[in-house]
Amino acid sequence: MRKVIDVSAFESEQLESFLRASPANRAVLTDYAGLETFQRNGPQYIQRAFSMLKAYDNQVVVLNPTAHNSRLRPKRKGIESRLIDERSTKGFRTFVQHLEELISSRDSRALEQLEAKRRKAVAQMDRLLADVTKLNHPRDGILAIGLNYPPELLDAIRARRPLPPDFHETAASHVLQITRATMDKLFPGVKLAVEDVFYSFPFRFNLAMYSMNFFWTATGDVTTAPAKKVRNDATDMTYVAYATFFDGIITDDSKLAAAYNLTKGFLRTVFRVE
Repeated sequence: MRKVIDVSAFESEQLESFLRASPANRAVLTDYAGLETFQRNGPQYIQRAFSMLKAYDNQVVVLNPTAHNSRLRPKRKGIESRLIDERSTKGFRTFVQHLEELISSRDSRALEQLEAKRRKAVAQMDRLLADVTKLNHPRDGILAIGLNYPPELLDAIRARRPLPPDFHETAASHVLQITRATMDKLFPGVKLAVEDVFYSFPFRFNLAMYSMNFFWTATGDVTTAPAKKVRNDATDMTYVAYATFFDGIITDDSKLAAAYNLTKGFLRTVFRVE
């Protein structure tokens, strides 16, 4: 099995049990997991975070950067393999060894290399923070879309009651409309079959964000939430999106796990994709 891991799982018993259970099991590492690890302060944290994966370095799969995967031409066949960075996967052991050498050397130039990586990760996460207003905009932000639901649907979500019979059509319409706009920008002038779009990263990410919208609709008003919290939720949905292509997710974050289950449920029941 191949399961996506988020940063909360790096040192978890759940991850170790999964990797120990079979040499064929794989931990799938995304670029955002790396960013979140390196933006934390201190070489010791970085070393500790990768210690579990070091012990099972031949069972780690590294994905291409999300910006690259978002631009992959949608196609059902072979999508999982096209998401994987084969070179980084093969070089993961060398990467971890080099990282350890940098940290243990205590050389000022080595520490500066680590600090440069940290600054780069912080800058990239800050750029995501700057885009948060697009996510929780009260009119068309995907995390705030629930605020515009009809009153009966809004009440049902907040009261945890069964959803109206036509909800599947509403959900499909919302997600496909947002994804269509994304695809028009990524593939201008190209007519893509809907069945292929279902196997694109942008579609899976938008579906995951739609699932997170349910959390915000049920528990609060995302338009007044702290920007950093909204950004963190959006980052978490990259893990969820990738997990739908593989065999699930390993995380110690209960909200993230719930978002994965809801996203997978939408994928099966609304779009008939297993």
